[in-house]
Amino acid sequence: MPDEGGSYAAAFYKALLDLGEASDLAGLAQQALDLVVRASPGRRGYLAILDRDGEIGWQAAQDLEGADLEAVVASTSAGIVRTAMTSGQTVNTASAMLDERFRDRESVRRHALAAVLCVPVGDPALGVLVLQGSDPFSDADIARTETFAKHLAPFADRLLRPAVTADPTEPWRQRLHAEAMIGRSEAIAEMLKQVVMVASIDAPALLLGPTGVGKTSVAQVIHRSSTRAQEPFVVLNCATLPSGLAESELFGAERGAHSTATRPIPGKVAAARGGTLVLDEIGELEPAVQAKLLQLVQEGTYWPLGSASPRQSECRILAATNVDLEEAARTSRFREDLFYRLSVFQIQIPPLSSRGADVLLLAEHFVTEAVARHQLPRVALGAQARASILAHAWPGNVRELRNAMERGSVVAATEQVSEISAAHLGLGSTATEPSAGHGLAAQTRQFQGVLVRQALEQENGNVTAAARRLEIHRSHLYTLMKVHGLHNP
Repeated sequence: MPDEGGSYAAAFYKALLDLGEASDLAGLAQQALDLVVRASPGRRGYLAILDRDGEIGWQAAQDLEGADLEAVVASTSAGIVRTAMTSGQTVNTASAMLDERFRDRESVRRHALAAVLCVPVGDPALGVLVLQGSDPFSDADIARTETFAKHLAPFADRLLRPAVTADPTEPWRQRLHAEAMIGRSEAIAEMLKQVVMVASIDAPALLLGPTGVGKTSVAQVIHRSSTRAQEPFVVLNCATLPSGLAESELFGAERGAHSTATRPIPGKVAAARGGTLVLDEIGELEPAVQAKLLQLVQEGTYWPLGSASPRQSECRILAATNVDLEEAARTSRFREDLFYRLSVFQIQIPPLSSRGADVLLLAEHFVTEAVARHQLPRVALGAQARASILAHAWPGNVRELRNAMERGSVVAATEQVSEISAAHLGLGSTATEPSAGHGLAAQTRQFQGVLVRQALEQENGNVTAAARRLEIHRSHLYTLMKVHGLHNP
């Protein structure tokens, strides 16, 4: 192996520096791979980057071509590469033929593999770097190879992964002002499709979904994407209205109309003039006020409390609820005629549990948001924190996730560490030590593990096929396997 202080090492680290400014990363990655191989006892090298479907999207090889390249791919991917990508850790063996972890694998015996060093690229792994040789790899060899993989990871997704899977939300985002709506899942794409339709008209709409999914945020996207975008956006939470004062809060009151009306009170309908009024938790609105709201929706007029004359309304109404309003109307807990007037269009907002990889995107966004809001030192999510986030059931949806990321950011900054750990999030359990019990979160994690295990067994250990069966990305499946301590059968 060449001297570490010699020309090979200098050229290698120069190539790593060049990666940051590369527009032709593929060429530089090939050059750096050549240097990694030449600076180690390995005589053959292989670098593969997966596409967004978990298949090999780009690859480079050193001293390998044709049948030899196919043999290396076949002999490593079946065992050593799979182990590295599942664990997220470097795999080093002085002799795969003698290593009890791999010696029984047919591909290892067939190709008589000796020393093998396998390093995952990225966390979760989006690729892998494999070196093969006759002599064992030293600690310096491992460190050098891991350094290369670490520097390559941030650029691989940008320049090496082909965009084979387009963002399904993009066609709808182009027709909306939805910059604050984080996510690329099919569930969010379907929701944004409905938002496009609702934003283009001026009729009432009903936003449905469990607590914490972000119904008010969706209402804001509708408002900002409509012809009323420059006018007021007013939100009234009906569940927090004091008993007996709901009418005054909504429609306003003349002076002396009640004990607290020492002066005219404008009300939220007047405040939203020309814009959008969001009635959050509409199912909690008092029955007497529901009748007056019906008049506002049907006729566009309302009566402030104590007024002798009606007022004209020029606001659009969006209602939101986390209860089955249709069932409430059937059982006379909510006015049926008002329900039908408010639900000209309905938008179902998906819970976090149906949004797949959006969870990590949102988590990273909330960490950045918390750091900026509290002026904290920069912190990032660690590997175990990410695993814990994916394992958690999030019954409180986006609101619970935001609170947990804010807590994690503040605790990590207070401890003066740059990485948020699973313990910082305060979720009650870590990804490697799931809590036992019969609660919803524990049961959801257990069910998730069962599904992952069944998919792997049904696909005979083929991670790509199992990910496709579960309708998630392959990298997400590797993370879930790590969370639940699963290995390929």
